[in-house]
Amino acid sequence: MARPADSSRETFNLVTATFIVAMIVMRCLVVLSPHLAFGTDPLLDPTAGPDITPLGMMLWDAAVLLACAVALLHERRVGRSIDWRLMGLALAPLPVLAWHASQSFDDLWRGAGWFSAVISAATLAHLARDRGVRASAAAVLVAVIAPLVIRGASQVFIEHAETLRYYREHRLDVLAAQGIEPGSNAAAIFERRLMQPEATGWFPLANVFGSFMVAGVVVMLGLLVAAVRARTPSGWWGVLALGLAGAIVGLILCGSKGAYAAAGLGVGVLGMLWLNARINVRRAGMTGGGLVMAAVIAAMLGVIVRGAVLPEGFAGEKSVLFRWHYAVASARIVADHLLTGAGPDGYQPAYVLHRLPNAPEEVASAHSVFLDWLASLGVWGLAWIVLAMLLVWRAGVRSVTPDEPADQSASSVRGALSLAMLTLAMAAALIVQEMRVLDGASLVPRIVGFAALIALALVLRRVLLALPGQAIAMSLAAGAAALLAHGQIELTFTQPGAAGWALALLGVAGAGGGGNARDGRPGGGDDAARATRGPSRIAWLAPGVVAAYTVLLITGGAVPAWRAKSVADEAARGLASLGSAARTDPARHRETRKRASDLLLEAHERLPGDWRLLLAAAEQRMIAGQLTQPANAEDMMQALSLAERAMAIRRIPRTVAAAAGMAESIARVTGHAADWDHAIALRREAAGLDPHGLTPRLALADVLWESGRHDEAREQYRRVLAIDEAWRLDELKRLSESDRTRVHERTMK
Repeated sequence: MARPADSSRETFNLVTATFIVAMIVMRCLVVLSPHLAFGTDPLLDPTAGPDITPLGMMLWDAAVLLACAVALLHERRVGRSIDWRLMGLALAPLPVLAWHASQSFDDLWRGAGWFSAVISAATLAHLARDRGVRASAAAVLVAVIAPLVIRGASQVFIEHAETLRYYREHRLDVLAAQGIEPGSNAAAIFERRLMQPEATGWFPLANVFGSFMVAGVVVMLGLLVAAVRARTPSGWWGVLALGLAGAIVGLILCGSKGAYAAAGLGVGVLGMLWLNARINVRRAGMTGGGLVMAAVIAAMLGVIVRGAVLPEGFAGEKSVLFRWHYAVASARIVADHLLTGAGPDGYQPAYVLHRLPNAPEEVASAHSVFLDWLASLGVWGLAWIVLAMLLVWRAGVRSVTPDEPADQSASSVRGALSLAMLTLAMAAALIVQEMRVLDGASLVPRIVGFAALIALALVLRRVLLALPGQAIAMSLAAGAAALLAHGQIELTFTQPGAAGWALALLGVAGAGGGGNARDGRPGGGDDAARATRGPSRIAWLAPGVVAAYTVLLITGGAVPAWRAKSVADEAARGLASLGSAARTDPARHRETRKRASDLLLEAHERLPGDWRLLLAAAEQRMIAGQLTQPANAEDMMQALSLAERAMAIRRIPRTVAAAAGMAESIARVTGHAADWDHAIALRREAAGLDPHGLTPRLALADVLWESGRHDEAREQYRRVLAIDEAWRLDELKRLSESDRTRVHERTMK
């Protein structure tokens, strides 16, 4: 029987941990947008989607971080130790994160998401020392596969056909809203992805969805085998079998070969952990830790072997080969930004600068969590790498250590009630969020999925409390190993919607079993002196640091973002209200665009680090200038000035190319040699930022040709053809036939 103090402590931890994982899971069940406003042109796409903007994400992170700080402080107050190793590793990159946050808004909110995810993992590794807490947290984290599978099936079998029908009927409008030129390679790539019926859930990529299914398959399989062996009631293992079947279906629907391989690897690790516990009793813990770490290392070695050893055309496989390309570029980025990294939002511009000549992709992630952290944070990223490996190591070690018997007392009932209430509130909030734009038929899969989440979470909690602790630890360890292995070839651990969930699962898996652990290490032990020895004495600083960061995130990030968004939304509403007047009343259209530009500029002044707002203001001013006949050069010059201000904040290919396009438009209107020179200079800079890129080089050649500098243009066209030939790994990224013909003709003139 638990003592009253222990029962009260565990109840507090149950509520806190359930809140943390509920917030993390909610983030997996919404669409996230990197744009504070004007992700698409409100006139072309007037329907406000249910996307969560960076403002919402920062508030989300602040809530999670505050809960983590309170939980850690409570652990200290009741006399339990804080693991200075975990917290030290989690907090180590904070200075460089803060430095990048001061440089741009995108670095701020992306870095906050990463920091929140890592702190959540470290906090859950402490709270989940109690078996009841561990059961609740793991139950919610694993149960998220239910709404994801249901949404994925709806996407493949229902929504895909409707999406294609709508696209065929409104093709030009859809492409225009995305800023894509019809007939371009970008349009071909967009359509290639659109035509593939993939399950993505609420994520932008099927591969991220696949990571959830990988962990779901491995963990559910382990629990099912344990439930059958323990002769639990058939209803329980029947639910586990249904959950396993759903995860397998989701794995198939995502169509990711890497996910298939990671799931197979996880099942293999699960089998080896079971075998290890039976034949290697004396050193089973060390061997278990080695097994899970070996799985992660094997994934990294697979990428190296594919790129450095096997021939380029091996078995027609390109996916892992591209990962090798990312790895090589990432190594160059690390060497170039060793101390500070390129920043949480800096990978893509750094990648295109350092990519291999035959690498056609322009990715925003290394598709490897370890390389992403190193490239983005420099040497400071090593701390998070060690943290992740330490958690899976501990998960493997503790997979052979039996837990204490489950506490079926009142705290278990309170835990179930807290889990039910928090997940129900979460589901209701998500449904209300999407009701604004979805019809009843589209809401049905969401409602069914959220109901399945609650039901599965409650059943899983009962199962996790009843099964042998060793079986649970093995299942979670194998699932964590498979997930982190998949994270070496995908971007799950850095994707804003999935990062928190992935790291939280590692944290729960790496937590120990003993509910009264006081040894300074989540996981239990008998050496109570560790709690007061050495660096652990200053571990109480961790809650204070997390709380201080949370306050700064709110005051320095969320509040300015809210003030900016309120003004930007006013601009969007003005454009959306135009409707058909945009075609019938050009004067009103022009004034509305100028008004939108002014409002977006005001929004930027409230949030100076957001270059996207400046660029949106420039685009609105440019459109306004082009609506008159002849075009208004003054408006266009103002637009260029705004774009160049965006360049000053973030000198990346996108901002430079946008400014170059505006400079070209001005040169066509004025015909002045100085304006052409300015446009050419900007195009040269854009090409220099992406030396092996096809589009910026072609744009440079075209502007040189149009300005009459044909000899220089021919030289650039020859370089375009060389890049085009090097990009043979992806035909859709190469020149279109019409562009290739035009380039050849001009090189011959």
